[in-house]
Amino acid sequence: MKELLFFSLMLIITGCDVGSSSSASVPTATPAAPAEPEMPPGHEKMEAGKVYVINHGDYLVKTTDDAQVKVVHKGGETVSTIELVLGEANIIRKQ
Repeated sequence: MKELLFFSLMLIITGCDVGSSSSASVPTATPAAPAEPEMPPGHEKMEAGKVYVINHGDYLVKTTDDAQVKVVHKGGETVSTIELVLGEANIIRKQ
């Protein structure tokens, strides 16, 4: 009788333990990669190979030392085109 009580108690404890550990096996969501900080209004991050139109008063800020840009300006026009060739840079638009 004592053995039966001990065996029953062990089954109950083991059964309760399995039930509580199964809830711990729920997969957790993987943390998202940190978001890139947003640019302030009027600032635009340039992408290499993309051509941008810039106006009088806009300017360029190189964010890496190796940044190289190609600027095309036609005489008599108020707009120019600019292309990031290498590195990283931002355009700051005149407000």
